[in-house]
Amino acid sequence: SIGQNNGTLQGGTTFSAGIVGQCFTFDGSSGFIDIADTASMDFGTGDFTIAGWVRFPSLATVPDPGSSSSGSEEIIHKVVGLWPNDQTYFLEYTDGPAFRFMVHDTAANENDFTVAAPLAVGIWYHVAAVRAGNTNRVYLDGLLLGEQVAGSHANTGTGGIARIGRIAPNGIPGLTRFFHGDIDEFCLYSRALTSSDIQQIVCSPTLSIRVSQVELCWNSQSNGLYQVEYRSDLTTNIWTALGGQILATNSPTCTQDTVTSGQPHRCYRVVR
Repeated sequence: SIGQNNGTLQGGTTFSAGIVGQCFTFDGSSGFIDIADTASMDFGTGDFTIAGWVRFPSLATVPDPGSSSSGSEEIIHKVVGLWPNDQTYFLEYTDGPAFRFMVHDTAANENDFTVAAPLAVGIWYHVAAVRAGNTNRVYLDGLLLGEQVAGSHANTGTGGIARIGRIAPNGIPGLTRFFHGDIDEFCLYSRALTSSDIQQIVCSPTLSIRVSQVELCWNSQSNGLYQVEYRSDLTTNIWTALGGQILATNSPTCTQDTVTSGQPHRCYRVVR
């Protein structure tokens, strides 16, 4: 819906209900998306961010036929040339459960970062992989899972082949790494998003609440009247009072917000 990076659905790729409208659903055995090559995906030695929502029907992965390595499922892979001197970047889900984020131009110059992730079946998660200089960072639901400094401005090249849901051909026979699950609102940014940037994406007004009641607690600095406020539109700075003022006489102070499925996601603040 944004930009010029059109893709072509291949194999067992279908649509189902997503975070916003419909999402891509991959069968884990034949489905993927070929992405048209455009210069906007050529990051070279520059910073960039991969971000999107993922959901897994199973946390188990299966190795590719003939491969002795642990199973991996490709979220996105872009490659120029052939391994081991291919220029590439990719984000994949792997055994652990974990996410693996790599930028690479030769076997001797790469940042290959794998970080464990606390995942569960059937839950939407926002994952973001940030390349900032020689640092790779991975975020889950806006929180930093970890980071690694390695390589020396690995050059991810220009042109080549890009795919969502399967590894792109890089000269290693037998590798497929089909993704099994759902991907939605998938984006590439030609800059390193900050933690604040990513948290604003996660706290989106288009998300649906999954719980019926939210408990809000805070540490009051002093006794007095406090007001809990919320907003569902991150494009404005308009806050709405949640009920009446609360007299805080100890710490922590808590209140609750009752919500229904399908309501816009809410961000909260407490003011005195």
